[in-house]
Amino acid sequence: MPYSVQVYGVAGYQPTTTTVRAGSQESLIVNISTTASPLVMTANTIAQCKPYGQSTNVQATAQITFTFNATNIEDATPVTVSAGKGAEVLDASLSVSTMLGASLKSNLSTTMQERGTSFLPNGNTLTISWNPSTGLTAPSPSDSILSVTYNNLGSISLQPAGHPEFARTLASMLPGMTSFIMCAN
Repeated sequence: MPYSVQVYGVAGYQPTTTTVRAGSQESLIVNISTTASPLVMTANTIAQCKPYGQSTNVQATAQITFTFNATNIEDATPVTVSAGKGAEVLDASLSVSTMLGASLKSNLSTTMQERGTSFLPNGNTLTISWNPSTGLTAPSPSDSILSVTYNNLGSISLQPAGHPEFARTLASMLPGMTSFIMCAN
């Protein structure tokens, strides 16, 4: 006697139906298909990242937005890389240079962004930026930014929401597959 088997409710996958014959089949393999595809960066604002000359008192600078082909993306950075995932990798790997030689706050936690970085996945975009007024040990209105460098981008992974099989590093999707982005003049 044939029985109908329906698989549904698997996020990101299409429902599928198949049949199985009771007493004549020992097992059944059901293939489900997804509407997701490998993550691809379709645009970015790296060229507009020019914090040079800005005061270290600003609230946000060195902002870059990355746009992807997926409707929704999410941080896929393994906790084995950092307990704070991509946000902490970005923060811990930040380097900056200022006219007066200001220094970044110490990186004391694996889950907090003490150095003032922001890592915001939202829909099909990821926006990163830096807040010098919270990330520097002594921001000064008379000091100005020379450069902001986001390092270790090969340790940050992103994926279409719910699809770890399509996780890719941010570095692998950047032009030139570089592991850092320097924002200067």
